[in-house]
Amino acid sequence: MFEELRFKHAEFIPGENTTIRRGVKWALRDGNTVRIVLPSGDEVCSAIRTEVMRYCDLTDYDIALQHDEETRTLPGLFEAMRRAYPDFDKREIVTVVHFEIPKEVE
Repeated sequence: MFEELRFKHAEFIPGENTTIRRGVKWALRDGNTVRIVLPSGDEVCSAIRTEVMRYCDLTDYDIALQHDEETRTLPGLFEAMRRAYPDFDKREIVTVVHFEIPKEVE
């Protein structure tokens, strides 16, 4: 059974995508395969690759492949993090989770 990576809002692009998650929970799963539920309800499995850093150290490059267009800018991502976690601070540790969406399910 695969652990599920959930999304409140997603506009996946075929190929590599990223999601920024608070803390290190997903960093402990680096290299594992997870189940991703697409907006259509379809599910795909993908191995994940992770990087851990402080939110304030993220660059435009780190978020260029974000799963949601709104969060592909640092101000947009910060607003989304604050909606999800009202007490979120830019000095917090986050995990950048990289995963693949197959082209055939775009």
